[in-house]
Amino acid sequence: VGQMAQVEWVKENGRERVTVIAPFGLGIRSSTVKAKPAAGHDLHLKSEKTIHQPGPDVKVKTEVVVGTVKEFEPGKKIKVIGPNEKDFSFDLDRGVTMNGTVAVGQRVKVEYTKGDMGNHVTVLSLVKGTKTP
Repeated sequence: VGQMAQVEWVKENGRERVTVIAPFGLGIRSSTVKAKPAAGHDLHLKSEKTIHQPGPDVKVKTEVVVGTVKEFEPGKKIKVIGPNEKDFSFDLDRGVTMNGTVAVGQRVKVEYTKGDMGNHVTVLSLVKGTKTP
């Protein structure tokens, strides 16, 4: 009682369901970002959340794209071909966590956040498997 807490929830069929309760400030991330596509398939997910905190609330939109690297310039940008052969372009900066060595033709998962705190790629990681024709 009295301790700051982080609570995340989803709204399904008009009902709210808590997904995370943790001491405030641990930076625990929502499980929706951990989604994985079926082997060899591309994925494009979007989610929104509002972080309630002392002071103004912070709104964050998260986008996850799993696809094949079309263009890649380390520290600058990446273009990924996702579902329905759609191109997704992202600017990169030095704060990006890269899990593996990325190159054109590889399958990757890009996690991108947009919100009151700015827009940026947070994680870029390799995905096992090849795309099915």
